[in-house]
Amino acid sequence: DQQKQALFFVLDYLRRLQHMILDANGNGMVLAQEARQKVGATRVTELMPNDAWHREHTPKFEAAFIDRSILLPMDVDVRDDLGLLENVDGVGKIPRNMRTEGTDVAGGGKRHGDAAVGLMNFYAATLVPAGPIEFQALGNTRPGNAMGDFIGGAGGRGG
Repeated sequence: DQQKQALFFVLDYLRRLQHMILDANGNGMVLAQEARQKVGATRVTELMPNDAWHREHTPKFEAAFIDRSILLPMDVDVRDDLGLLENVDGVGKIPRNMRTEGTDVAGGGKRHGDAAVGLMNFYAATLVPAGPIEFQALGNTRPGNAMGDFIGGAGGRGG
């Protein structure tokens, strides 16, 4: 429930959210479905990554680091999670048996590269073309010459 609370809190403030990709493996499946219901199906990808997805996105993710498109916090867990990425049979991913001891949980905690997975999903979402923006027009009223008083036109200070 804490992950849902945190995600929904952030979503309430992301008015211009175009797209997000959420890991829908295991416990993440319910969270991804609930996020999709909250913000709409066109803005959420419930991802269950396979080798083809990793083959397409891992090189782009790596290139973003090389060209400095991604900046990271100085955090040992983020660093260690990214260090778990390996080339497994020609595919960049985190091997299933890889774990690290985290520093973010009292007494440490087993991590399986969550920061790396989240960052890769985040970066992949930035590559999704933006969809249409919904809006409601307020009418066809156009400003008249009176605006000149404010922008330096006829009769204004600047004119």
